[in-house]
Parts: sequence; C-alpha cells; structure tokens
Amino acid sequence: MKNIKDEINDILDDENVIFKKKLNRNNYKKWAKIIVSLANSEGGSVYFGILKNGDIVGLDKIEKDAKYLEEILKNNIIPTPDYVIYKNNILNKMYLCLDINKSDEPTFLQKKDKSLTCYIRKNNKTIPLDYEGFKQLFKQEEKININKPIKYEQEILEFCKEPRKRKEIQEHIGISSRPYFRQNILIPLIEKGLLISTNPNPRASNQKYVTKTETISSK
Repeated sequence: MKNIKDEINDILDDENVIFKKKLNRNNYKKWAKIIVSLANSEGGSVYFGILKNGDIVGLDKIEKDAKYLEEILKNNIIPTPDYVIYKNNILNKMYLCLDINKSDEPTFLQKKDKSLTCYIRKNNKTIPLDYEGFKQLFKQEEKININKPIKYEQEILEFCKEPRKRKEIQEHIGISSRPYFRQNILIPLIEKGLLISTNPNPRASNQKYVTKTETISSK
C-alpha cells in the first residue's frame, strides 16, 4: 500500500489537515463538525479515504460520497463556506480531498433536529462554542488578521529570492492553514506576476515558488 508521504510529503505535519478513513453517510455530524471548525478557524483540508498515518485505503463509492459531501456543505453547514473538492487516484485507490477556506462570518452545523452548533479548531481538537462565545472570538481574530495578506507580500518576496516550497513560506510567515494561505496570499502574488511557480503542474509535490527577477531588481 502506497503511503501519501510518497506523493505529498508535507501535509501530514499540517495541524489543519484531517484524515478520515471513510465518509460516513449514516452519521455526518462526526466529520461535518470538523469542516465547520476549520471554516471558523484558519481553514484547512479534510481527506476521506486516507488513514491518519497517511495510508490510502480508498473509497468504494467515491461519486456517491462526493455528491453527499456537497449536499451536506450546501444544506447543513450555514452559511456554506468557500470550498473545493478534489477526486484523486493513487495506485487505483480513489480518495476525496476537501479544501476549506477561513470563513468571513460565523459558521454553524445544522443537525437533523434543525438546531445550530458552532465549532472551532483548537489544539488539534474540534470544540463547540455557543453563539455569543464565538462572536467575541471572531471579533478578536478579525482585529488581529486585518490587512495581514498585504503586509506579508514584501516579506515573502524577500524570502523567495531563492525557490521555496509552499510549506517553507507558510512557516516563515507563521500561517498554518494551507487553503487560507493559498487563496489569500499565494494566488494573489502569482496573479500579480510577483511570484512564479517552478513547475507547471500546480499540485506537483516538488513545487516551489520564486520571486520574479524584475520584481527583485525594482525593489
């Protein structure tokens, strides 16, 4: 059995990446609350069909699982967070990857009895919060994080004068969430033409990023 470390050698160390053996359609709360907690924290990724140690066990009904996952995202997570679902195949074993961005507003899980519960991610655990508790926490985080993507720009450009892996850049600026970093920091730098990827395949495991030469010389 091939280990995901052989394909993506850094995601097992990311505290905001969660691995689930399967997507349990009989009890969606177990994994849906993790999604909510990531949206309310720094964002993250959930892999279905992969064990915690990185072993790929695969999903037997990946199309049905993907459809059910999207139904829960749209109907039971309120408001629906920004997300991307990937279907991947390694050694004929299919697994799902769900990338969740940090939400701009409090996000809740609607249970079968229509009640709403808010969760956050803290110390690798999913923790429930009441509405007032989360509003207070959200306001504090909002004050801390405002305008930070702009402030990171020059720091990243200096750091990437030599090609750097995504994980190296995240660690350098202290951002633990891969989806948040990619959506709010990495992609804007690439779209501005300030940062260049070294591999044309955006999901290559050996992908690195380097500051554009013209950008360096103009500083």
